[in-house]
Formats: sequence, C-alpha cells, structure tokens
Amino acid sequence: MSSPPLGARHLQVWDLKKAETLRKLEGHTNGVYAVAVMPYGRRTVSGGYDQTLRVWDLETGQILHTLAADERFIVSTGVSDSTLGVWDLEGGPRLRVLQGHTGSVFAVTVTPDCRRAVSA
Repeated sequence: MSSPPLGARHLQVWDLKKAETLRKLEGHTNGVYAVAVMPYGRRTVSGGYDQTLRVWDLETGQILHTLAADERFIVSTGVSDSTLGVWDLEGGPRLRVLQGHTGSVFAVTVTPDCRRAVSA
C-alpha cells in the first residue's frame, strides 16, 4: 500500500446528542483510512497510511496498542458470487476462497492479528 498524504492524521470522538467533540485521538503519522468501533463502544481500531493499526481507549483517548499492518495479503468481497477472496499482494494467485454467504458480500474487515475476517 502506498503512503499518500490523505486525510486527517487523527480521529475525533463525538457526543452525538450535544454535537460536541469529546476528544481528539492523535498518533498516526499519515492519513487515517479506516475505523472500526469494537463491541460495547469502549475501544476503536484505526488503520492509517503510516502502515499501522492503532487500538484506542475511547474513554481516555489513549493508544492501547500499535500494530504493524500486514501487507502480505488482502481479503476482497465477492458481491456477485457471495464469496470472499484471499489474495497474495506480491502478485500471486488467489490463495483461497471463503464461502458461506447466501447473498452478496458488501463488507469485510480483518482482525488486527490478521487471523480472522468478519464479513457482511
């Protein structure tokens, strides 16, 4: 993945009822391109063009973990065939096909340890 200087290098946590920023989460050294809030809303994971995944505590704004992004593979959705594909980023063939959906797959994310994918 290239490192274009896209977007903000921070996240903002908002109070939706008051329309106020609660805190600014700073730590990425290049633009942030993905955010996922964990169940129960206590933590979030952000992915940045600085090649890191950062796990944040939403209450304190502290970085709990910084993980180097694994660039060896990518998981793609199969909107037309209800599958996921796991691909070698070095230009190799598709490594495996993941089946199980009965309809189109529109979203996929990989856990920070790169051991699991969650799709919808």
